[in-house]
Amino acid sequence: MRRWSVGVLVVAGVALAGANPAWAQTGVTGTTVPDVVTTTPVTAPPTTSTTAVTTPAAVGTPAPAPAVAQPAATPAVSSETLHAGIELGRLTARINAVTQARDAAQQDHDRMQAEIDQLSARLADAEARLGAIRDRILRSMLAIYHRNDSGPVAALSVPASEDFGSGRAYVNATVVVDQRLVRQLNDLQDGLAQDRARQSDLRDALQRTTNDLSVEKQRLEGLRGDQQGLLDQWGGLTILGPATLTAAQMAAWFDSTGVEAHLPPDTTVTDLAGLFLDEGRVHGVRGDVAFAQSIIETGSFTEYSYNNFSGIGWCDSCSTGHRFDTPRDGVRAQIQLLRNYADAAGRASDLSVSLEPALYGSDPVTAQRNYDTFFLKGKVPFWNQMGNGNWATDPFYAGKVLGVYARMLASVSRVSR
Repeated sequence: MRRWSVGVLVVAGVALAGANPAWAQTGVTGTTVPDVVTTTPVTAPPTTSTTAVTTPAAVGTPAPAPAVAQPAATPAVSSETLHAGIELGRLTARINAVTQARDAAQQDHDRMQAEIDQLSARLADAEARLGAIRDRILRSMLAIYHRNDSGPVAALSVPASEDFGSGRAYVNATVVVDQRLVRQLNDLQDGLAQDRARQSDLRDALQRTTNDLSVEKQRLEGLRGDQQGLLDQWGGLTILGPATLTAAQMAAWFDSTGVEAHLPPDTTVTDLAGLFLDEGRVHGVRGDVAFAQSIIETGSFTEYSYNNFSGIGWCDSCSTGHRFDTPRDGVRAQIQLLRNYADAAGRASDLSVSLEPALYGSDPVTAQRNYDTFFLKGKVPFWNQMGNGNWATDPFYAGKVLGVYARMLASVSRVSR
């Protein structure tokens, strides 16, 4: 994927190569979404289920709700944590804006310095030319009064006294021309000096702006770190669990962003949201949060390839990521990988659908081994643990994903009022 200019978001997945079960954490550059990026954990983390899905379902078709052990009551996102998450997203957006402004100011400063250097060079050249002309004028005037037959005024020597007048006239004419050049060079020198002074003032102002923006960025990053710490202290939203939003609600929120999704032929945002909910139900994963993750990973479905909606296999040095034949295959791979991150006891044999071959391998034995031996299996039960090497290297990755989810929830709340 290409790099985006505002809000660099690093994402990651795992890389599998056929029968080779060598898992490798990878990453890729994403983009900011059009809404404010926020974070929304829950106030009290429920117990993460480690019971695998056993409800049978045909591959590639919607399945009934899985027989996954869930908490007695799924805690709702509180207004306090939702507000904190939104504030975290606002801080992130402001940091991105400040960073852009600082970088632009630095570029202007560097350009201004280059212009100042050019003006200084022209001033030095003008000064050298003035010195040469003044010296020539002085020598020419001296030649009128002191005739000699050597040196630079030898041409003014005359054999008879009656010719001396014409030599003096020649010198006088030369002096007039040189004095005109002196005036022109003096004017040029004054103009260059004024231009350099103005450019220097602008450069100094840009340097002050750059310094102020750097200080502001540090302050905002400190606030964001404090906010992230509070969210981590309150707890996080589990990866496993039921979805809260419907496909229609998810699609309505996406339409409200004004972004035009570049989806495969005959696939709408509603269709894709439905796939996330279907696969989420089959695997016991919150499909609506996985949909929010794909918003971050694909730049609101504008930058992805081969139905890979979650950056699986992409990294900064990778030439390509995993390729999936259909949108459902891409969604299934993402959901199965999320399940693996969150479910410590889950095994491939517990799943009611087959493993996605493009991710785990086409050979069933190899695919099962790859799934069962995932090196981060069960290490990340909560969404606020994502990032810092879990799926992504970005320490604020979870906040960006859950921030989108918070905006989705907030949009539904506004509609229902």
